[in-house]
Amino acid sequence: MKSFIALLALLALFTLISAAQAEVPPPIRTISGNVVVSPRDPAAHIEVPAAAKYVGAVRFALFGAADCEIHLFVEGDPSKRVQRVYWLQFEAYLPEQPDLRYALSPAYSPLEMSGLPFYQRARFGLSSEVPRVGSDTQRAYSLLAENGYTLPPETTSVTYKHFFADMRKELLLIVIEDMSLSGITFTQLVQNGKVQATWPPIAEQIMARASTAFSVRLTSQSKK
Repeated sequence: MKSFIALLALLALFTLISAAQAEVPPPIRTISGNVVVSPRDPAAHIEVPAAAKYVGAVRFALFGAADCEIHLFVEGDPSKRVQRVYWLQFEAYLPEQPDLRYALSPAYSPLEMSGLPFYQRARFGLSSEVPRVGSDTQRAYSLLAENGYTLPPETTSVTYKHFFADMRKELLLIVIEDMSLSGITFTQLVQNGKVQATWPPIAEQIMARASTAFSVRLTSQSKK
């Protein structure tokens, strides 16, 4: 009798898991070589460097508030240690959250990329920092790990944000890079808990390099 009850419980668990998985819609963007083909928000072809390998995609409800779809490409060494990650994220608040709007942080500066207005920010950090549970970062890092990739101990990153007119949708393009490729270390940039004056010029160099990583070509649907 106990084994029968256990079997029923197991079947119930599988049913719940299947139902939860069914509620998660598949990604709507497709891949053609090193190009992400997006039918909307925006309707565009977004190209990354040819040397990058496509890792995969994940789509989920970000903290129950936004529809989030992530695509990752990686350049890595033979041991699958990451040298660069090209991260594309399409995000929009869910209809159930009609009052939410994206806001621009003053830490971001404006630029034009592929003829579109974006805002950029460079950062650096330690890969040992644990991302927030359920966050986009946790999902992206899990996708890398599931495909056998490991992050270097120290990284730099540049995030580009493009907002839509209603401020309820955004496109994020992110480059994560092994910090050693810039010839610097975390301890050189942070001393006594303070970011050193050497960081701003390095950040400018990193942003200039990263700005060439993505090529965004709007399709006719976006141009209407």
